Amino acid sequence: MHFPGGTTESAKSSRGAFAFVTGAAFMASLCLLLSGCSTFGGSSTDAGTSLNDFINEAMPLPPGADAASSTPAPKPESDDPYDNIEVGMAPELDNSFTPSGEPILRMGYGLRITVGVGDKVEVNPVEVQISEKNEITLPLVGKVDCDGLTINGLRSRLVTRYEEFFRKPDVTVTFVIRDAYSSPWGRVYIQGRVHREGWVSIPATRRLMLSDAIQAAGGFAHFAKRSNIRVSRRLRDGTIKRFKIDLEEIGRQGKTENDMLLQSGDVVYVFESSI
Repeated sequence: MHFPGGTTESAKSSRGAFAFVTGAAFMASLCLLLSGCSTFGGSSTDAGTSLNDFINEAMPLPPGADAASSTPAPKPESDDPYDNIEVGMAPELDNSFTPSGEPILRMGYGLRITVGVGDKVEVNPVEVQISEKNEITLPLVGKVDCDGLTINGLRSRLVTRYEEFFRKPDVTVTFVIRDAYSSPWGRVYIQGRVHREGWVSIPATRRLMLSDAIQAAGGFAHFAKRSNIRVSRRLRDGTIKRFKIDLEEIGRQGKTENDMLLQSGDVVYVFESSI
């Protein structure tokens, strides 16, 4: 027998059952997610379905929503300078020296060479960079091997080579210190809120203070946090030692003795102020 309104009551009953099943599925999914249930093996089911796919099936996104927007935000970049330094840019621990402290010539060093006889300059000053084969190329004599030599050793070799062209040649060899060349006394890497990130060479005096290195990098940029300068130093055993320097306090109170003497291979990071 047909009762008026029976279809409406049946539809209501069906919608109620559907809502109950959907609500139960939502609660079950939420419980599994919060409890870290081992059913998913940490990040995926035995069937290969990811936990995110399971949640999306149980709790579909609203129409038009981007599934990518529901993925977790990427991990913030580490604030450790050695973590953020570009691959292949990690500085070397130190350079090579003789027991007396003279730098041994190596690839990347810049040299200025002059050859004269008496008061007359026979070969105008020439600036060269040592190649990856530890060689330089000079007028008249061509390629000259620098491997294992010091400045004085190279000068003696050049005197011998130029004696083929001049009598008692006077050869002068000096280092050229600039950013384009490696420094025989090493270099440091400056990152963060400075005007020019990159390498800063240690001068021949072997004294490069932290404040001087930042000035060589163009000085502080806007919003630099001068009270939080990080210096990371890789020790010979491979461990990294970190120092926190407050240059703002040094400048404000004139405590120049708290400025830091940098070593070859140090990485300096200037953080950004939150204000």
